[in-house]
Amino acid sequence: PHPALGYAFRLRIQKRLRSLVQDLILTEEPDRIDFVCHSQGTVITLNVLASKAAYWGRARQLTLVTMGSPWRHLYHRYFGHAFADLTAPPDGVDRWTNIFRVDDFIGTHVRATSPDERPVGLGGHTNYWRDAQVREILQDRLDC
Repeated sequence: PHPALGYAFRLRIQKRLRSLVQDLILTEEPDRIDFVCHSQGTVITLNVLASKAAYWGRARQLTLVTMGSPWRHLYHRYFGHAFADLTAPPDGVDRWTNIFRVDDFIGTHVRATSPDERPVGLGGHTNYWRDAQVREILQDRLDC
């Protein structure tokens, strides 16, 4: 497909996430929103938060947990003009934890230095959700 078509899909996916969060805010009026995402979902979420987090964070806490994120390893490295290096969480995000496996060939650390980078054991790029170490971190970070 033509590259512009890919950009249109990207915009459509981001618009859908923005709509879901805006509907949640209007209908539920939460005092906290937790974003938990894996792989490509981390890229979508980071792009949207970069443009909306400061607005959404007004009067509410925003927490972000990324897992197996290809942001730095693939997107920033090969498409740096469109995906900036992340030296800090997006404005409005109170807490950001990035979980990655030491043998994940796609998702790695997302920032050069961060106290919230959490490497876990072996397992590759899939099944983060089933990993006991990951569930422990999620419980701690999300106060479940």
